[in-house]
Amino acid sequence: MKRILILLLVAAIALSAAFWLLRQHRRKAIGHGVELQATMIDEDAPRKIEPSISLAVNEDSKATVSIGQPLWFTVRVNNAAASNELASAAAIAQRLKLMPADAPARKQLQQDYDQRSAPAAITLGDSAHPWISAVQLLSGSSPDQAQPVDFEAPLVENPGATATLRADGSAEAIFGVSATKAPVGTYTLIACLGATGNWQGRVCSSPASLTVVAAKAPTTKADVAALEEQRARFAFLAHDPAAMEASGRALVAADRGSPSGHMYLGEASFERNNLQQALNEFLIARAVYQNRNPDQIEEPVFLNARIHQSMDATNGAKPQGTVHK
Repeated sequence: MKRILILLLVAAIALSAAFWLLRQHRRKAIGHGVELQATMIDEDAPRKIEPSISLAVNEDSKATVSIGQPLWFTVRVNNAAASNELASAAAIAQRLKLMPADAPARKQLQQDYDQRSAPAAITLGDSAHPWISAVQLLSGSSPDQAQPVDFEAPLVENPGATATLRADGSAEAIFGVSATKAPVGTYTLIACLGATGNWQGRVCSSPASLTVVAAKAPTTKADVAALEEQRARFAFLAHDPAAMEASGRALVAADRGSPSGHMYLGEASFERNNLQQALNEFLIARAVYQNRNPDQIEEPVFLNARIHQSMDATNGAKPQGTVHK
């Protein structure tokens, strides 16, 4: 009896540790992307596998934009429920390691592990009905009362007709304009995903906030730089090399040797397949960044990746890997 109590205590400690480690790992893995919305619940109650959706305005949960400035909405969808099922499976695996082979509860626990260790994937859209057609941008905090937004927000980049959401995958769509004409005011916005592919329900995001103010001209170099950063970022997302080049030059003029300015000049050349010029600009951007941040431990990961891609391409090799936006 004493031995059984000790085993149960050890199992409980291991289970708690597993939950803590998995939670820490998930927090680090998520970074600035979509936060998993499904939450850990009673491990005896299987989770319904359904997508989670998030909405960002100019890449934040709250944004203030002047008329005439870029405005974009990022909708991300993932399978957070599947990720949580894998977390439960990992915790159950720890219990199975400590449980005697002839324990009465082992068979049921093994069945639970088998069920949770292979959660279902969610397929969005099909060739005739792109998943993005099931996304709605709505004004209002309640899905039942929200109405479609009454200002222009076209699709910026086609994300593909279908998306398969597994525990470690997500899909993204970006809507927006380079110069908004939205009426002045404050908006509470949500994004909803309706039936598409093998998903036959409706889920909505947490609210995001947008405040639109009257147009105003930048009065300082800092104001110009901030505005051009926004314009360049939107142009990058929209694959618009002309706009990236214009904003890159404006950034370099407003902030001599601006690493962001040279980075976007590099992106403009990269988009045009002028790889040697792109490489030159990326190298300048990295050198300036390192000169301005001599004590910075964190490497400019994006710039390093672009430099390697450009070098590989100029040497005749196919660029390796993907650089995330």
